[in-house]
Amino acid sequence: MPTETNNWPTKVASLALPTREAHVVASVWPSGAGTLLFLAELNLAPQIRQDLAAAITTTLEHILPSTQNASDVESALEQILLQLNPLLKSRERLLGNPLAPRYHLGLAFLRGQSIALSSIGHLNALIIGNGQMNNIFASAHNKSNIKPIFQNLIGGHLEPGETFAFATTSLLDYLPSEKFKQIISNHAPGQALREVEHYLTSLEHHPPVGIIALRLGEMAELEAGTQPSIEHFLKTKDATSSLLRPTVWSFFKKYLRRTKKISPYPAESNNETIFTKTTNVKNKPQESISYWQRINNLANKLAWLKNQESIVSTISWWLESKLALWRRLPLAKKILFILAIVALVTFSQSIVNMGKNNLKSKDSELYNKLVTQITESQAAIESALIYHDDIKAQNIFKDTSNLLAQLPNNTPSREQQYEALNNSLKLLQQRMERSIQLEGLSPWFNLLKDNSANAGQGLIWTSNVLYAYDSKNEISAITNDGKLKNTSKLPGELGKPTKAIMLDNTILFIGDSGKQALLDLKSRTASILEKPLPLTDGSFYDGKLYYLATKPKAIFRTIRTDKNFSESTRWLRSSQGELTNTLSLTVDGAIYTTDGKDIQKFVLGLKRDFKTQPLNPPLVNMTKIVTSNESDYLYLLAPNDKKVVIYDKQGKLVIQLYFSNLNELNDIAVDGQNKYLYLLDNKNIYRVSILNYIN
Repeated sequence: MPTETNNWPTKVASLALPTREAHVVASVWPSGAGTLLFLAELNLAPQIRQDLAAAITTTLEHILPSTQNASDVESALEQILLQLNPLLKSRERLLGNPLAPRYHLGLAFLRGQSIALSSIGHLNALIIGNGQMNNIFASAHNKSNIKPIFQNLIGGHLEPGETFAFATTSLLDYLPSEKFKQIISNHAPGQALREVEHYLTSLEHHPPVGIIALRLGEMAELEAGTQPSIEHFLKTKDATSSLLRPTVWSFFKKYLRRTKKISPYPAESNNETIFTKTTNVKNKPQESISYWQRINNLANKLAWLKNQESIVSTISWWLESKLALWRRLPLAKKILFILAIVALVTFSQSIVNMGKNNLKSKDSELYNKLVTQITESQAAIESALIYHDDIKAQNIFKDTSNLLAQLPNNTPSREQQYEALNNSLKLLQQRMERSIQLEGLSPWFNLLKDNSANAGQGLIWTSNVLYAYDSKNEISAITNDGKLKNTSKLPGELGKPTKAIMLDNTILFIGDSGKQALLDLKSRTASILEKPLPLTDGSFYDGKLYYLATKPKAIFRTIRTDKNFSESTRWLRSSQGELTNTLSLTVDGAIYTTDGKDIQKFVLGLKRDFKTQPLNPPLVNMTKIVTSNESDYLYLLAPNDKKVVIYDKQGKLVIQLYFSNLNELNDIAVDGQNKYLYLLDNKNIYRVSILNYIN
């Protein structure tokens, strides 16, 4: 197996600076075949990004030993990419908007001085040395790969003393390029990345940043005048020459566009005598003509123009004189004259057509440039919203609005393009305001097929099955593809079910008769509880039921037994008083409660300082709060306002979803894994994907 060695020690350092919204991976894997660099920025939900990172890491660990037999770094990296791409292709939906991908991946393979690299999304591959800093991806004319698989591969080699920095794109958005170049040039990789980390963490809002920096030898070993390694990453000479070789047509167009400067002064003549045409003005200089004489002359000319016979006779005389001159010309001159006129007309027409085509080409070029700028700006707004950088999003939004105002819409196709871009910008504005109006929803499942007046009462989601219960005491189990799995029946003595709490393979139903029933999901049988719990709402967590008691109005905890529940113990400490107006609670380790207007958080029985971002209009009439330990969000139902509000667990507003077409919004359920929100509106169940709103 051919190998490459060098006499320069390679120093490597990595920095992974994640945020709450995004995870960053910056890994260096040395092996006998070479060194593998893995860089990733994952703007995904915690469980999804954890699964994706684990799958990629496992695949890379399995592939890396097989690169021992690769003849060069390009072949080694190609072996890795061919086996990694099927894994990424199967998760294509995670990439999201191609212009603002939800994950960015980069791989580089180093052996000696040779290095090969590939990327998905937007990353930087920087060469720093000899006082210069160049981006390999930009310099190699390689546009960012926005496909869900690796499809580009760039190879080259590093000079001793140069530093290679593999970094996420947001790095240079928050750290000036010149400052980053100075830090890398003046320090060893480890110290340089510590300086970068110190600078970024001092900012009020820093982005997720990942950097892998490596240097061959010391900076002093780079000889003066050495060509930077960026030269070795450019395309081949033939490809470059074909790009630089001008075509005959482009040269011709360039020649036609040349214009000669016209002097403001008349050209000098070598002739001593200049013949000029003179008119008889009674040998009186023009300055001596009086003002009234000028008016009189003008009136005479106007009077002559009014005389139609004078005009006709003058034109007739002129044509007759020209025709007489034409008849006297020899035949050869007549033919040449006609050919000259034809050539002049043809040339004039071609010039006019060329001018029209040139104007159309320039107009089309400017139009396409504007559309590209607007599209890229909209993607930048979406990216800023992902990072919760509202100030940056607002600034880009203003610039994008100005660009859209300059966009021509003088044809039907351009009008359609304008409307599409305008609607997209309006949607981004709603997202900036954290407000989305969802209209025109189609029912996902009809709960009651007949025309009965009985309607749905509530929803429960668990294990890829949605349970819906109605006022007839019938429970419908619906699979995630919208099909009815089975139905179960609750005892009639329960009365109309008003609330349901999901336990382990069991659902606790509360009826308006004051009684409670347990439904076993395996046997699909229900039984009335002998000793009903004095509760108004509850949530099941870690094998325990936490519920809001009716009297005293506090939070109690109990454990499920075979047919009933154990003796309840007060979980909310007495020093906290009673929760007199509380309507709903949910548990994820901490307990969140709502009284219809505010949200409170309790940990270990004590109230914690928890403030939510204010809304305009203020949040009122909440009836339900939902979360789980697998979710990063709190979901609040306000049926009177026909909306669902989503907060993160730090109290920051994520989105407000308005459903103006739903008139009887009774309940919600959340599939946190697949990012679906289920809404019950009388007899209809609606399913809404919230993936684009919460990630």
